[in-house]
Parts: sequence; structure tokens; C-alpha cells
Amino acid sequence: MRKLFIFLFFLLFFGCLNADETPVEIKLIKEEVKKKSSVKTEYYIKVSVPEGYGIQREAPNRILLSGEDGLKIKKVDTAFKGKVNLKKPEYFDYVDKMPLKISGKGNLLINAKIFYCDFEKNICVPAKINKKEMIN
Repeated sequence: MRKLFIFLFFLLFFGCLNADETPVEIKLIKEEVKKKSSVKTEYYIKVSVPEGYGIQREAPNRILLSGEDGLKIKKVDTAFKGKVNLKKPEYFDYVDKMPLKISGKGNLLINAKIFYCDFEKNICVPAKINKKEMIN
């Protein structure tokens, strides 16, 4: 009986640790663009969910960006635009990448709250994402 109790305790404990995992992914994309004789680096924020999930269109989705250690955010458009789901038009299938203009080097802090739905389970929940990206 005691072994069963210990087993269930660890199962619940480690199950709770994985509860913060989310299918919503935020990536920093770096693209090198060649213009005449120079190469310009452009940055984008990409929000994605796997197939079978959607991002709510009318929800108060937000992405807050800040720089540290010398990185400055010059301009960013975090409006959610993208392909609308054909079967469920209140959701995005995917969100277009968001342009980001920065200067300097340092860490980019990403804090986001994105409302997504699992179509199979028919549930919608907010994903809270805190991420740090190094920009050299």
C-alpha cells in the first residue's frame, strides 16, 4: 500500500511539472537579406501551433518584448494576422511572422499570453510564455 501511495505521489508531482507545457511556440527568426552590395539582417517573431490546434482570433492575445544588456526594440508589430481556419473561422490556422526592428546586442525578453484551442479535446486555454533569446 505504501509503495502504491509513493508511486501515485510521484506520478502526480511529475504530471504537475509538465502542466506548464504548451503547444504554442514562439520563435525568433533571423533572415539575411542581400541589398545591392550589403547584407542586412532582419528579425521576425513567429507564433505557431501544431495541426489540430488554433489560435483564437478575438481573444486578447499579447506579446510583450523588451531588451536587456544593450538591446533596444525600435519597432515591432505584434498584431495577430494570418490564415483563418476554414472549418472554424474564429481561429487562425497559423499567424504570419511579425517584423521586429532592433538595435544593439543583448537579450530579447519575450513575454506572451496566447489563447489557443485544442480542436480534438474541444477546450481553449491561455498559454503563458516567458522566453529569452540572445542576439549577437
